[in-house]
Amino acid sequence: MGPYAVGILAGAVLGAMIPACGHRALIALAGASIVLIAFWRPYAGFLLLIASLPADVLGVIDGAGSSLVLSVTKILGAITVAAAAFDVLRRRRSLKLRRLWSSPTAAAGLFAAATALAFVAHPSEDGRIEILRLATILGFVLVTMYFVDRPSALEQVVWVLVGTATLAAAQAVAQRFGGIASVSDEWAAQAGAVLDVGEEAAGAVVRTSGSFSHPAWLGLFLSMTVPPTLYVLWTANRRTVALAAAGSLVIQLAGVFSTYSRMAYIGVAAGIALFAMRRRFGPAAVAALVFLGAAAFPLLPDAVRWRVRSIVEYRESSSSMSRIGQQMAAAFMFRDHPLTGIGPGNYESRTGAYAPRIPERYEVQAIGAHNMYAEVAAELGAPGLAALLLLLGVTWRRVRRLRCQALRSGNRRAALLFECLGISLIVFVVSAAFVHAQSRKEWWLVVALIAAAGTFPAPQSSPTPSPEAAR
Repeated sequence: MGPYAVGILAGAVLGAMIPACGHRALIALAGASIVLIAFWRPYAGFLLLIASLPADVLGVIDGAGSSLVLSVTKILGAITVAAAAFDVLRRRRSLKLRRLWSSPTAAAGLFAAATALAFVAHPSEDGRIEILRLATILGFVLVTMYFVDRPSALEQVVWVLVGTATLAAAQAVAQRFGGIASVSDEWAAQAGAVLDVGEEAAGAVVRTSGSFSHPAWLGLFLSMTVPPTLYVLWTANRRTVALAAAGSLVIQLAGVFSTYSRMAYIGVAAGIALFAMRRRFGPAAVAALVFLGAAAFPLLPDAVRWRVRSIVEYRESSSSMSRIGQQMAAAFMFRDHPLTGIGPGNYESRTGAYAPRIPERYEVQAIGAHNMYAEVAAELGAPGLAALLLLLGVTWRRVRRLRCQALRSGNRRAALLFECLGISLIVFVVSAAFVHAQSRKEWWLVVALIAAAGTFPAPQSSPTPSPEAAR
């Protein structure tokens, strides 16, 4: 194993440990490591940022009273931006801003403008924090595009992403079966409030979140990482790599089950189904997968089976009914403020004022809307929702075009990678209907990788295009 591979592995392990432990000494060690590696090869510092995905953008260090709302992500992000600046100076070349301009970044700019407009119309402390989060995410996107400047860099990021997901899932599984409860204050405050699996009983933690602040965020991360893991498994040219990828997939699926997140169950099912359809396994293989799933369903724990059934039997689920109420509140907010919304970050603080309009059976509470589209419409109005949908649409169009170009050039490996990134994007689009995830770094990373890949040199076109490229 070469020194660069050691650096990648160290980055993944250290990045996974940071949010799990949360000690300032470990953060300082991470910062020192990034600085040292940056002077050796700046891209390795970016790998540490990617490995820090389990460190929530929403996470705060040293209390909510901090005026800077300092999080692990922001610390690593600032150091990585410094590494990018050092890279520019060391190579003595001008920063090509043209590389950072693309249809996804333009749409992201429109989303930021809509957020700023809503903040000006409805200023608040929560809105100021939300603006800071969005600025951090946009910086994360631009730094990603700067460092991912060639196909090999994109491939390396995917490998680190799969490794990080495996570590996060393994920690969640250990929590589930080892009784290791590492739960944030945010999660502890919500446990048992609108959930159906009994977290409130004797303080037992049934759902696990790994190094994330909430099981839903871990479930979203893992469901979006399953397609890239399938890519690694499908393209493995050595048996050891294939076995490692298969083991990683199993651990990730176990981690998804440990979250008890219905959104993650739907996302994983959608991702695997889309991958199977694109690989043309045939109706018999799909039917076999459905049969195996049905046969294994009775063997699952009671709580898991109840969570799955509650997707359909939502009237018997207190959490499902509560989420319907949250989205009804968002609809009323949008109706009252269609142009500027109620302001970024203000949804939870305004929910109580709208609760009397909603029947009591929906149990409206001062928590997120559990629907990104509804919450964005409520907070940012029609301009913000339109910008968000535009961002998702142009990103999907870009990754589809990249896949077609790779197929025409005969590069089926690259085509499969773009296909799996597109599936991850679809998984998020579906999952976002069940969770307020506009500030989640996981899907912004997929957007950034797709945007960066569009700036790579165009592949040489073959004289006889592949028939797959037309689809």
